[in-house]
Amino acid sequence: MTDVFPHTVKEMTPDIIRLTFQLPLGIDHAHCYFVRGVSGEWIVVDSAVAYPGTEAVWRSVIAELDAPVGRIFITHYHPRSEEHTSELQSH
Repeated sequence: MTDVFPHTVKEMTPDIIRLTFQLPLGIDHAHCYFVRGVSGEWIVVDSAVAYPGTEAVWRSVIAELDAPVGRIFITHYHPRSEEHTSELQSH
């Protein structure tokens, strides 16, 4: 079993949730946001970096949402971020 990757989840407003992954890289963290869309679904903005254990974090956070993820927006590229995008699309 893979340990859960270090992270924090913070509700910025009722319609914006920030998920922060602590990274073992030159940059020490990556933020991802869940923003509520006008029809109530959640929009993921950026998916961070795929490392062992991050998938479990995504599954946990998505399971706690009160509506499905309807869209994913990637604003910039991180190595391995496309792996999260593919995983998120399957939920």
